[in-house]
Amino acid sequence: MKEVNIDGSDFVKNDGERTISGPDFVEVIKAVIERGSSLRFTAKGYSMTPFIKCGDIITISPLKDKIIAIGTIVAFINPENNKLVVHRVIARARNGYLIKGDNVFEADGLIPQCNILGRVKRVEHKSIAIPLGLGPEKKLIALLGRTTPVIPFSMIAWRNIRDFILRRSSCCG
Repeated sequence: MKEVNIDGSDFVKNDGERTISGPDFVEVIKAVIERGSSLRFTAKGYSMTPFIKCGDIITISPLKDKIIAIGTIVAFINPENNKLVVHRVIARARNGYLIKGDNVFEADGLIPQCNILGRVKRVEHKSIAIPLGLGPEKKLIALLGRTTPVIPFSMIAWRNIRDFILRRSSCCG
């Protein structure tokens, strides 16, 4: 599958790369996904912290099947303002998906399948792949995120994981 690299800023030539924003950015994403290709771009904002941080590089891939699993992070067009949003599916309904950012209190609402462009396949922070939040734990994150931002839960979990790693490296290394 061919991958396209895009940065979500204005049309500016910067070190040989073209960057795009706004409606043009959305149209490029739609065109790339419709061709069956993945694309990479820089995440903006803090609504998916701590799993996707502002400045991380995310890869969006086309949906392979019609059913999107609970916990999947998707790129979609918000029907209220026609802007691209990358948030997590927290519930399914007959006529769409309930989608919400991990670091926000309110859901984006019920989003029809036709507004969902693709799913987040990869997250990179400073060129290192960050798989946390994209694996089997994504369902738990979605369930926790239905009523509150996930940050308090994820910070406790991250501290426990970090402490375990530090204890293991100090006793064994």
